[in-house]
Amino acid sequence: MNGRTRARDGRAHGRERRVIVVMAAIAVMAAGTAAVRAGRVAQPHSVLVAVTDSEGHPVAGLGPADFVVEAGPLPGRVATARPATDAPAVVIVADHLRGPESLQAYRAALRRVVAQLRERHPDARIGLMTGSQEGAAAPPLFNATADAAAIDEQIERYYGTTATAPLVEAILVAARTLRSASNARRLVIAVSNDWIASGVPPRRVADVLRETGSQLWALELWPTPRNDVSDEEAVLREVTEMSGGRRVTMIGLNAGLAVDRLMTAVLSQYVVTYELPGQAQGLGPEEPLRVGVRRDGVQVSASGWVNGPAGAP
Repeated sequence: MNGRTRARDGRAHGRERRVIVVMAAIAVMAAGTAAVRAGRVAQPHSVLVAVTDSEGHPVAGLGPADFVVEAGPLPGRVATARPATDAPAVVIVADHLRGPESLQAYRAALRRVVAQLRERHPDARIGLMTGSQEGAAAPPLFNATADAAAIDEQIERYYGTTATAPLVEAILVAARTLRSASNARRLVIAVSNDWIASGVPPRRVADVLRETGSQLWALELWPTPRNDVSDEEAVLREVTEMSGGRRVTMIGLNAGLAVDRLMTAVLSQYVVTYELPGQAQGLGPEEPLRVGVRRDGVQVSASGWVNGPAGAP
């Protein structure tokens, strides 16, 4: 074989290698496309999940194998589960009062909420506001420890007479305030002892909470039982559950017990990360999300939509 023949053979082998490489690349791309179509490409998500037992105590020691996640018709694969130890940003919305006799109980409830947040999360950011019209100035977010005096002063100045609109409008302002917070956990805690017609439907409140990555938790202190229903009551009843929060109602002025029940659930949250198959790309932002725990007799609270509050990354 002479030099020209070897050169021709070398060029031919080079073309064959290039053809083989190109065909291999096409095969890899095709396999990836087929995997997406077949739903084998996982999409990562995370969700905050509160878990308590039948008596309201936190359930500790849960791991990925204890959680079950489904998005619409699609089963998810739980990757990790850990206690939510990152400091939250919280806006406490205090409703106006029905009477001055409950003022001290109301202030005691606010102090207790702040104290329990501060004890568990010294770097939590806390804002306080009363009922407010939409578009009102956002409340400042104070550091739970460094700004303790400012927070306590706001509670002492609260008389329950500054509300200019129902609680629901204030919840919207609070959620939008949390949009700019760098904290991954964003909580609105509504403290109420009255229902006022607002005209804001629960669906709109849920949309704002979802868009801002916030949860709604509600604490209601009633001097006497209530049997009437209003749109504000519907928000506290329906949207708390949708967003992954809870509603605690206490008849009488035992604010301490009511706060403890609510805050135990708030502070029992896990951050659960999960993956959905490739078909999840076609799910809408309001696709129902279901989160369960493989334990008997537990209460589970998690946001009801795939793109809900995500917790720490």
